[in-house]
Amino acid sequence: MNLSHLNDRELHLKMKSLGAEEKRLLTEILHHLLEVNRRRLFSVLGYSSLFQYAIKELGYPEDQAYRRINAMRALRTLPEIEGKIESGALNVTTLSLAQNFFKKNNFSREEKLELVASLENKSKREVEKILAPGQETEMKFRASDELRSKLEKLRGLKAHSAQSLEELIEMMADLALKEWDPKQFEVKERKKSPAPDQKSRVIPARVKRAIWKKHNGRCANCKSQHALEIDHIIPYAKGGLTEEKNLRLLCRACNQRHAIQNFGQQKMQRYLNSE
Repeated sequence: MNLSHLNDRELHLKMKSLGAEEKRLLTEILHHLLEVNRRRLFSVLGYSSLFQYAIKELGYPEDQAYRRINAMRALRTLPEIEGKIESGALNVTTLSLAQNFFKKNNFSREEKLELVASLENKSKREVEKILAPGQETEMKFRASDELRSKLEKLRGLKAHSAQSLEELIEMMADLALKEWDPKQFEVKERKKSPAPDQKSRVIPARVKRAIWKKHNGRCANCKSQHALEIDHIIPYAKGGLTEEKNLRLLCRACNQRHAIQNFGQQKMQRYLNSE
């Protein structure tokens, strides 16, 4: 693109126009991500999560996909901030950092709005100082393909409670301390599995192992290894029994999509919005 034909004033005005359009498009993108997530559309397209959809289908690098999804969740929780996004007072990085902070702290809606207002027009460094003054240290290291593969597998297994690499490493550190630190040593009593009861929602350990083995540790629908759950093919709420032939392994996204198909979007909305 050759812009040499534009005079200085024209170039300046065009740049301002494009900047405003970029901010408007960001808000629109976040709303579209919200709707894709609400419908669990990424599951229909064969992706195990919105994160994978954003990377592989939309072409975002991992860090940009993560920030946009976090910003989307902040907008879903606090729709009042939409105007601030369009004006540029709040950007994706700021909202992503704020959303991470919200997950670690139990704030009321009013407290969240007050905190977000204090982050307007701040640089990343200023936002980090407000959210975690002196409490965080940036750490970087090079990882082999083998280690990266292991971490991705672990993140898939613990996707219900660890959405970011930071949360996963913190969880791993807690587990390691319990295992290796003599001060944390605990004697764990093995609990007996409940007696099989097909009319109960509780799935015996023996049946769980059989289902995992049957599906080779992958989603029966999209073959993902991410956030796997055992699902009733005929829903339990509709009389489905807790027996091996009525159970299968699904990733969380496919499980939620199955629930939407059985119970409707409106009935499932509160549960879907909790993520």
